[in-house]
Amino acid sequence: MNPSRDPVRRPRFVDDRHGGLSMLAVVTLLIFVAAAALAVDVGSFRYHRQVLQGQADMAALAAAESLSGALSTAENQAVAERVAARSVTANGLPASIVSAVTIGTYTADPSLPADRRFATPPTVPNAVRVELASDTPFILGRIVTAVQRGTATTTAEPTTKTTTTTTPAGVTLAARATAVNTRFAAIEIGSRLAQLKGGVVNAVLGGLLGGKVELTLLDYNGLASTQIDLFTFSKALATRIGVDTITYDSLTSTQVRLTDVLYAAADASRTTAGASTTTSNAIVKLANLAATSSATVDLGRLFDFGPYGGSNVDGQALIGAGVNALDMVTACLQIANARHYVQADIAADLGGLVAAKLAMTVGERPVGSPWVSIGTSGIHVHTAQIRLLLVVTAGLPPLLQLKIPIYLEVAAGSASLAQTTCEPKAATVSAIPGVVDLWLADVSEADMIDFTTKPSPPPAELATILLVGKIGGLAHASISNLHADNLQFSAADIADRQPKSTSTVDYLASLLTSATTDLRLYVNGIPVVSGSWIAGVTNVLAQAVAPVDALLANALRMLGVGVGVADVWVTGVRCDGAVLVD
Repeated sequence: MNPSRDPVRRPRFVDDRHGGLSMLAVVTLLIFVAAAALAVDVGSFRYHRQVLQGQADMAALAAAESLSGALSTAENQAVAERVAARSVTANGLPASIVSAVTIGTYTADPSLPADRRFATPPTVPNAVRVELASDTPFILGRIVTAVQRGTATTTAEPTTKTTTTTTPAGVTLAARATAVNTRFAAIEIGSRLAQLKGGVVNAVLGGLLGGKVELTLLDYNGLASTQIDLFTFSKALATRIGVDTITYDSLTSTQVRLTDVLYAAADASRTTAGASTTTSNAIVKLANLAATSSATVDLGRLFDFGPYGGSNVDGQALIGAGVNALDMVTACLQIANARHYVQADIAADLGGLVAAKLAMTVGERPVGSPWVSIGTSGIHVHTAQIRLLLVVTAGLPPLLQLKIPIYLEVAAGSASLAQTTCEPKAATVSAIPGVVDLWLADVSEADMIDFTTKPSPPPAELATILLVGKIGGLAHASISNLHADNLQFSAADIADRQPKSTSTVDYLASLLTSATTDLRLYVNGIPVVSGSWIAGVTNVLAQAVAPVDALLANALRMLGVGVGVADVWVTGVRCDGAVLVD
């Protein structure tokens, strides 16, 4: 056999290429089908994600609007959960998609990272975060994902508040929204205006300024009748100290010279509708007295601009926040003289008294609780703690002359915004006066300056009687069983700046009566219970105390406090509902 004639025969199918194009077409078709399936599902997921985010936004807004300062944290949490679920079901979705509802405190501080502005547990609940989760099945994508059965991946969208978790059956979409309540009010605590009599107004202002103050009746009426807008005042102050670009919070955290504050108040008063030049001139008089002083004012202890704190100072009134000119001046002087011992003589219209000397110290206001505050339900304001010593000389000379030291300590009163309503605008404020202690005793300057402890004074030397000796006296009375009152402010009250009081009882008169009735007398340091001269001492004491009531009340009003009573104002309400935040 010839090998050359018998070559190795190869199978025909090795060179056969029929059908290759068909296989390629099938594979290509499968790829296109898979891509189309994925496109359909991706479009579906994007649509459902947008719907879910919209539902989260609406639920958060509704829940944030439901927050109330009249409720506890637990009650607010329960209400927010119900409102969020109701919002979801009202739009045709099951309440089960609500995975979490969290109440917290939102701080609109640009210097804070976005993830730290919403804090829990809340100090004052003003915001709600709502999280929703919903399963969305594949429509056509199961064809492709069948090969990945048993796996799951989670993707967070970098520019939204949604996440997507992929499973073999579909995806779980999650959305989150945070909303803050924007129903704001401005509240103020203090006392009704003092009366320009007895020399008390000029004595208190002069003592705080360290000079002689002689406000006329015209000056006083101008100050007492003028309202200064806090936003206008802030702009005037920023201009005066030379800072064109500054936020309200930055301004209130700056130590500002007292004289600059007073001049700025005078500037702001000139823009008040209907105000005369008398008001600004009176404030300038006081500012001139402070011109040589190095005293500074920490405005953060007086004003809290709340949600507007991060805004630039531009003078635009964002909410009604007007304060009485005389109150503003006195409050600034108190801050500048905090913990300082101030003395003043009262020598006019004493109602039969021979002389009177006033001494006072003003304690620090509680940190974070100013005199005027703007914000949502739960914001607090406090009066200052006041210690006041009035030493009066009275009697029936030359037979008997008494020197009576009356020491009064009033703890800080407080008020908090309980609720704000709209249509019509109204507000409820919960207020409680400060505890009061009154002594007829020997209280030293050191006792008055030391706010870390309450004085426990010894008997005071009241008089010296010939053939009897030194007469001493000690008495104490207090008001401690005070309770909070809910004060209701109507739209008319707010517009007219009408104050509301926790009580109309004249506690000061009853305190003085109680003290004189329970007076313990001493002769040369020895307690006595009888003696023909005791009735004479007691009668003269009662006569001396009668005009003291008015003097003390007026001095306390000038310092912004009342005895057993707190006066509160709601100066403005703004109803914007709620807004979404990052």
